[in-house]
Amino acid sequence: MSKLLPSCQKLIENIVEPKIEHKNNQFSHLQNMAPMSTYFLDEKIEYIQGKMVRFYEKTQALITSSPTLSRALKTLEIDGWKLVVAQREQGTATDLRRKTVFISNRVLNHPHLTIKALSNEIGHIFYAAKPNIKSKSNFVSHFLASEGAATIKNIEIQREIINHMAVDIGIRANPRNIECYNEVYDNYLIDNKFDEAAKYIGEIYLNNIK
Repeated sequence: MSKLLPSCQKLIENIVEPKIEHKNNQFSHLQNMAPMSTYFLDEKIEYIQGKMVRFYEKTQALITSSPTLSRALKTLEIDGWKLVVAQREQGTATDLRRKTVFISNRVLNHPHLTIKALSNEIGHIFYAAKPNIKSKSNFVSHFLASEGAATIKNIEIQREIINHMAVDIGIRANPRNIECYNEVYDNYLIDNKFDEAAKYIGEIYLNNIK
């Protein structure tokens, strides 16, 4: 990857692996969950199928203005995926096994938040790598790389919407990391090294959870 801003490079170099406590170090029940989902944060939460999502007109206009998002949603529909409203007090999450994306009702009331949430979840869904649930360190690495892939998709869709509608939906991220995320993404456009970009963004993402 091309040289990053010194501040961004420093973030990556100073990363310390987070401590993830889990009984018996077993991750098998998590292998079908997108890392950003609430399942990863609280295994006791059970998501119940809600009503199908219906987008507001403004949200649909944003979707239409992004070829990447439009194609992704169409692909998911053909593949049997469902977009449903999460139950009250439950956040946006993705169940890879049941091919279901749960979207928070609080998010659905705001078109920009809806698109950011969709972009992130789609990034997780289409991330090709599979987690190694036998190794804690490998699982954490996969978790972070998937977050990187989700952020890359968010930025890609954000820029398409800016180009087509001059509307900035923003990035679903800690504000202090956004400049570096964009820096990594710009480098990715030059060298086309997706896995490396996802890894770098995932490492920077640790600043959100430390």
